[in-house]
Amino acid sequence: MKRLWYREPAAAWEETLPLGNGSLGAMVWGDPQHERIGLNHERLWSGFYEDHTPQEAAVYLPQVRRLIFEKQYEKAERIMEQHFLGEYTESYMPAGELLMDCPSLQKTAQYQRELVLDTAEASVSFTTDGNAVQRRYFVSYPQKALIVHIEADKPIQRMEIRYESEMKRRDFKEKEWGMTFWMQCPEHVDPNYLGQRDNAVIWGERGMQFSVDIRVLELEGSWHIENETLILEEAKEATFAVSIRDSLIPLSGGYAAYKQAHLADYQELYGRMELEMPGKDMLPTNEWMEDPDAGLYAVYFQYGRYLLISSSRQGGLPANLQGIWSWQMRAPWSSNWTTNINLEMNYWPALSVNLRECEEPYLDMVHRICIEGKKTAAAFGCRGSCCAHNTDGWGTTHPVGIARGETAGESGCLMWAFWLMAQVWMDQEVWRRYWYHPDQQYLKETVYPLLKESVLFCLDWLTEYEGYYVTCPSTTPENQFWSEGRRVSVSIATAMDMTLIRELFRNFKRASRQLGETALLQEIEEKTARLYPIQKNADGSVCEWYEEKEEAEPGHRHLSHLYGLFPSDLWREDGEMKEAARHSLERRMAAGSGHTGWSLAWVLNLYVVLQDASNVQKYLRQLIERSSYPNLWSKHPPFQIDGNFGVTAAIAHMLAEEKEGEVSLLPCLPPDWREGRVRGLCLPGGKQVSFVWKNGGVIESTIS
Repeated sequence: MKRLWYREPAAAWEETLPLGNGSLGAMVWGDPQHERIGLNHERLWSGFYEDHTPQEAAVYLPQVRRLIFEKQYEKAERIMEQHFLGEYTESYMPAGELLMDCPSLQKTAQYQRELVLDTAEASVSFTTDGNAVQRRYFVSYPQKALIVHIEADKPIQRMEIRYESEMKRRDFKEKEWGMTFWMQCPEHVDPNYLGQRDNAVIWGERGMQFSVDIRVLELEGSWHIENETLILEEAKEATFAVSIRDSLIPLSGGYAAYKQAHLADYQELYGRMELEMPGKDMLPTNEWMEDPDAGLYAVYFQYGRYLLISSSRQGGLPANLQGIWSWQMRAPWSSNWTTNINLEMNYWPALSVNLRECEEPYLDMVHRICIEGKKTAAAFGCRGSCCAHNTDGWGTTHPVGIARGETAGESGCLMWAFWLMAQVWMDQEVWRRYWYHPDQQYLKETVYPLLKESVLFCLDWLTEYEGYYVTCPSTTPENQFWSEGRRVSVSIATAMDMTLIRELFRNFKRASRQLGETALLQEIEEKTARLYPIQKNADGSVCEWYEEKEEAEPGHRHLSHLYGLFPSDLWREDGEMKEAARHSLERRMAAGSGHTGWSLAWVLNLYVVLQDASNVQKYLRQLIERSSYPNLWSKHPPFQIDGNFGVTAAIAHMLAEEKEGEVSLLPCLPPDWREGRVRGLCLPGGKQVSFVWKNGGVIESTIS
């Protein structure tokens, strides 16, 4: 049984236990007397649909390109800050908190708080004055609700259940089964990094509305409502449900029936794959983290699968920067989808860890962005569709960077604000799904149309420069270089841009050949032949820009220039580029890269591809000791879930890989992982592998 467990309640949000059904999220603190459960719903966003696409970009594009070709980068950036950006995205909103106060539960003993990954159930148990009390919590996908079940040896005198929220209260009603709150989100919320401004949070009547139902399902005792509080009296056993936006789907049979439905749904996904390695699981998780072993990494791996199931289910939105668990009105980076690495990393493990259904929300998002992104592409004078570095619940695709009420982006913002290649990157996972599960209908109806829109954009976005086709203006996500004593972001043909375009063109040609399509192929071939090649620095490392530049931050957390090694496979069989990438990675790490959880996850995946098992082991340990919170959430800081998913992907790739139809088991096994067992790991072509290893060698295996 895989679990996280502790001997004390959570002292901070990053110690709470996350539950979710893809849409509804809950965070359990575990205080016996004053329980708090943080609540989220994936559809709760500030704002309403607005189009902030920059309208003058195409007019100023020729001038900007001329300035960049003349290396007048700073002048080009000033124009772009005024004419190439739109307003920031909106923010993911916290639904509020469920509060459970039990005044009579004073002194407690034998306390334990745990999250069982095998059942997706959290629990809190303790004794108080000789009364053994247990609370169980799960969020049901079939029933669309958080289910709370309380049992005690002796009746609990009084329990007060309240709902509190920073959202605007519109109405409250008592019901025969409990109570309903009608709430409303703000019309606008600034990103937290804009500081305290007069209009940082704007209320009004156009914000998203939602309801919260608290429903008594079964009770051994009595209940009534008093001052918008549900009061349970003399309750020895109680079950109640919390739903947001959705109505509870009722079942006969009480708590047992709800739990059975939940387990049948969850375990059909979670139970497809196992990873077992020996470890010190008798220790509380926070103590185990002080000296991590192979067993803890097996828990971390399955925790990543658990988090993906809990934050990304069919019919919903994809996992955002914090999955679905966010606790602040102005959350870190708006808790949106950052599309220059973080959204894509969230889905790196989905196919290999046997959770293809959990990828459906991501694919739905790509479709949505492809439609909305046509406006952004057109604004820059291009066919097709594109997306910049951020999107939100309203499908934003334009480059963001202008605060509400302002007319231009702040100086220096282009390092993250302007990057039009996100949809191209997102298309990689669209292609990978076909690679893992070949299906001609999916290829024809999904892959080809989506890739085609990105291809159209790239064909038009490329421009001629000194005999080559380049992207201009071009940035490499969130990095800068020195030019005439100033930090600048904008140049020509960054390694990231050119690698993404090469991969897109390759995948589109493969799809076209499979379907017998010829549209655009001649134009692609003509431009591919003259694409600006990836350059190398004087020391042999990969050049991040079109020519060698002095990096403003040599230890930068983004590893965009190494995209060709991972997540792409363009350089896997290119010994020269592979060695250049290795050198680049070593140089970046020596300067301090990998200092955020998600960055370290990318580092791990790169070292796995390089089959450097000793560095994999080194940075896995660093990931636990330095870049994880007590509840194993990935630490940016603060919490970002992409690190969890990135490491889950890396562990899968350590265990098995497929090249040209050949399966390799244990291609990059950390030296300390002496023995273990894996079942149900997926590889391209619809393959699944299961095997047992001992002393670093496979002793039995099956491939189906």
